[in-house]
Amino acid sequence: METKQTSLADTFKRLRAEYGLSFQQLSERSYVDVAYLHRIEMGRVGRPSRDVLIRIAFGLGLELEAADELVTIVGHVPLLRSSAEKLVRGVYPETHSGKA
Repeated sequence: METKQTSLADTFKRLRAEYGLSFQQLSERSYVDVAYLHRIEMGRVGRPSRDVLIRIAFGLGLELEAADELVTIVGHVPLLRSSAEKLVRGVYPETHSGKA
């Protein structure tokens, strides 16, 4: 779980910096609490809900494929069927738990 947590934190930090958004700006765009966003970026949240990650992704203005990357990092079901098929085929093996 530690690796996934770090991956999510690193990915989140990179995306937030890439889009040039402060925690406050992203909070306003995603309707996610500023403190919770900060904890995600610091790696202090083990597995944010799929809903929260989707809201963050759309708050960042990500395309669906990029939103899927954020959602599947912690093992949630992808938004797109094509991403789900990749998950099953092992393209995202680190997120596949083998559970139905």
